[in-house]
Formats: sequence, C-alpha cells, structure tokens
Amino acid sequence: MGLPNWFDHVRGTFVEQLSPLFGAKDFTALQVGAYVGHASEWLLAFLLTDEGSRLDDVDTWLGSDEAEHQALDFTEVEREYRERLKHWLALGQVSAFKMTSDDFFRMACPVEEYDFIYIDGDHRSHQVLRDAINADAGLKHGGILAFDDYSWSAGTGVDADQPKLAIDAFLATFGRYYEVLHEGQQVWLRKH
Repeated sequence: MGLPNWFDHVRGTFVEQLSPLFGAKDFTALQVGAYVGHASEWLLAFLLTDEGSRLDDVDTWLGSDEAEHQALDFTEVEREYRERLKHWLALGQVSAFKMTSDDFFRMACPVEEYDFIYIDGDHRSHQVLRDAINADAGLKHGGILAFDDYSWSAGTGVDADQPKLAIDAFLATFGRYYEVLHEGQQVWLRKH
C-alpha cells in the first residue's frame, strides 16, 4: 500500500500564494506536521532555492488517532520523509525536529524568525490554536501564516476535533494583525 499524497490537493494554493516569493534570499520557513515530506520537497524545490534559505520541519512521526492515520505505518512515513529529503538534510538546508510542536516552540523557536509558517500538525482545535499563537510569535512582520484543513472534519461531530474552531478563534483574536490572503480548504494570512 502506498502512502497517500495529501499535498496534491493543496499544491495549487501553494503556487498561487508563494510563487511571487520563489528564490527569495535567506527565506526561512517552518512546517508543523511534515508527514512524508511532499510539501517540504515542494518548498525546497521552488521557494527555498537560495543557499541562505532553510526549512525547519516539526513532526513526531507517530501519527494520531485520526481515522486516516490508523492504517498507516508511521515508521514507514518517517523513512519515506528522510529518503525524500536526504539531499537537503545532508546539506543542512532542512532540519527535521522529531518532537511535538509544543516542545519545538518552547525549546527551539526563535522570536520573529520565519518568513513562512505552515500549520498542518495535530488537528484537534486546542492544539491548532496553541500552534497558531506560538507561530505568531515566531513569524516575522510581513510573513505568511498558513493553515491546512480549514474545512476538514474528523467525522466525530465534535467541533473541538477539527481545526476550523481554532482558526476562527485565532482570527477573532489576532485578525487585526493579519491580512487574509486566501480562505477555502486552507486559510492563508499575512502578518502586518
């Protein structure tokens, strides 16, 4: 069984929102939730092409209790990630932090460091909200903050099991500091 490529569903939004920044000098990106590295590979191939640019990926590579994850072998998921990105990992252009996003933001995330932060990790609303608030501190002014799975449902009927509640709460609280660039399956924001 091959591992699903969920990035293909949002690739067009990445191109639309990030193509004006292709090749930017010393561009820094953070991705919360790296999975097998499809988005990472795309970012490194198209956006982070300057030798001073870098990507930090944060993932536990343990999966979650989401139905989609139950059939996946996360040892294989991590192996595929490392194989897919081995060139960039060897160059030091991407760093893989095998930890929770809470641990990363507490221990390793500098303030106003990143030009782009993509949140696609733990989908429970309380964690998405924590990731968003922590990402705000790590994002440069003028930087882009993107959330995946705005319209995704865990299928449990519980709002707290999906990102939308958290993204809406973040926008209600921090919205005056951001410009909405895109809203659909994903939400993309630019920090003032």
